[in-house]
Formats: sequence, C-alpha cells, structure tokens
Amino acid sequence: EKLGIANVVVSLTVKDAKVQVPEKPVAYNQVSCRFEPHVLVVPVGTTVSFKNSDKCTHNVHLYAFHNTGFNRAIQTGKDTKGTFKRAESIKVSCDLHPWMAGWVVVTDATHWALTDAEGGFSLEGIPAGTYELQVWHEKLGKAKTEVSVKADGSGEPIELKMAPKKPRSRRRK
Repeated sequence: EKLGIANVVVSLTVKDAKVQVPEKPVAYNQVSCRFEPHVLVVPVGTTVSFKNSDKCTHNVHLYAFHNTGFNRAIQTGKDTKGTFKRAESIKVSCDLHPWMAGWVVVTDATHWALTDAEGGFSLEGIPAGTYELQVWHEKLGKAKTEVSVKADGSGEPIELKMAPKKPRSRRRK
C-alpha cells in the first residue's frame, strides 16, 4: 500500500541529456476558481499561457524571485503569458479569490515527474547508474537522496522523511 504525498516534484539530471523546451506555450488554467493543475512543472525557457476558463474575472499574481513576476487581471476566455528563464518554484495566486493558489515549478533538471495521489511517479529514459534525486513540495520544502537505476530501467522504492518547515525567526539569538 502506498502512503505518499501528491504534488511532489521529483527530478534528476542525466549528464549530456538534452531537454526539449516546448515550442508552444504550456497552458495553466483557471477552472472552477482553481488553478489546474495545482502544480505545473516546466523546463527553463518555457512560455506558460495563464488562461481564464471561468465566467468571472481572475488575476494571476506570480511571486517570483529569479524570474519576472507579475500581477495581471485576466478576463473570461482570455490569457496572459510569461516566459521563465531561471529555475525556481513560483507561487501563483488570484488576489480576487484568496483561496486560489498553485505553483509553477521551473526546473533545470533533465528528467522530472509529479507524484500522483498515492505518491507514485515514474521517470522515463534514465540510463543505468546512480543519481541524486531531488524532491520539492510546497509545504515540506526540498530534500535529496541517492537512487540507483538498473539496466532494465527499474529502481528500488525510495522513502524520504520530510516535515513541514519551521518558520524562521527574525530575532537574533
């Protein structure tokens, strides 16, 4: 029985592997007052089309540090685009509907996946070898572990123990 966590970004880099940046913008949609999908993973250099498929106005507020953030209103049936040139996890919200939140994770890894509802994932096309596997979750932060991929492409199950990040104190001790 799997008892994992959904929406965890799992990534690793294979030396000399090439990443194909999508030629067309990748859609990140606002549907039923939710961002769909909750977490969107794209390679560095990708343009994302933030769409509004609802019958009300939304906005897209990007909290980026290494890319250009913005806060733009989007009318029903319209979109706005952003291109992401550096790796980072970007929080996305709608200021008009405060419960709406999602993430655009821009990765410089060559292989990545998003875990399903049970915490499962698969990475395709990984040559046999040992790699550093990185994980990211919006509330649990980042972690790393070493994984070995066999010649048939299989690997052993991994288990990472993570806990919610503690808020940083601004006080000096």
